[in-house]
Amino acid sequence: MTRRGFSIYFHLNYREMLADFYEFRRSIGRYSHRQFLADAEIKGTAFLTKVINGKQKVSLKMVPNIARAMNLSKGEVTYLTTMVRFCNEDRSELRAEYLNVMLQKRSKFPEMKLSDKKLKFYQKWYYPVIRELAPLIDFDDNYHLLGRMVVPRLNGDQAFGAIRFLVENGFLRKRELDNRYEQVDPILSTGDEVLSTFVANYHKNNLEINVDDVDRYQPSQRDISSLVMAVSDENFTRLKEEIRLFRKRLLAIAAETQTHEKVCFVGLQLVPRTRDFSKLHDEEGEQDEEE
Repeated sequence: MTRRGFSIYFHLNYREMLADFYEFRRSIGRYSHRQFLADAEIKGTAFLTKVINGKQKVSLKMVPNIARAMNLSKGEVTYLTTMVRFCNEDRSELRAEYLNVMLQKRSKFPEMKLSDKKLKFYQKWYYPVIRELAPLIDFDDNYHLLGRMVVPRLNGDQAFGAIRFLVENGFLRKRELDNRYEQVDPILSTGDEVLSTFVANYHKNNLEINVDDVDRYQPSQRDISSLVMAVSDENFTRLKEEIRLFRKRLLAIAAETQTHEKVCFVGLQLVPRTRDFSKLHDEEGEQDEEE
């Protein structure tokens, strides 16, 4: 599995994995892209370069070739197959499924288990809520009370599980002085691609909850609004940047607050509601998608 400093299990992205493997092989002796392609029995001279640079994908059909060049074990081939599926998949549900399979394999290695576990922060919609709430109230380890403070309400087991997860993974810690919780800033050492997979499902969970918020709160207690407008691609990018800056301003306002009375969720959505107009007469664009 581990070859003097290299392990496929250290990676969740096949582009980074292949780049790491190539550099590792070069560090222990003469090696070249041409040698890799020869070992993999892949024709041409640019396959490895294109994959590493993001210009070409690795298909499932190529897995046996890559496994041959890397001399992978049966278990490593299975892991590589899952990695290829994860990196090539667009649907968030399947991406999350493949990612969880890889994380389960990686949990056998202590050096990866701790950092991987932190990613589960986004698997429960209420973990971020409890992280904000716990330091603000003196619930004296009464987890039923803590759970009742969350909307929608959590039961005691859920609240206890959230506190345990947040403490064990460095998001919260208990002060010795007054036995109250305080926040810790953990380091999530993972790529955007991996993190975004968990965040996508986190957003979905919150959007489902937000549907009930329309009836749960009076208009004076909430702000739910939307806009529909036609924009250019350039202005769409500008709108995304404005939202990013707006989020920063909201965080700055929250940081200025001296007293806290509630924990809030702020959701901002900017999504296309039509196809690009340039695709109006495309054959593919004229057909309804089947879901």
